[in-house]
Amino acid sequence: MCATAVIANKATPKALNRMTGVILVVLGIVIMLFNVLT
Repeated sequence: MCATAVIANKATPKALNRMTGVILVVLGIVIMLFNVLT
């Protein structure tokens, strides 16, 4: 968590938004795959 906080503090809002978007997309793909496999 500490490393994440440091990265968030150094990152610009635009980079932070992009990171959040990528994380959400990855989570969505994982959930979709999980639903397909089960």
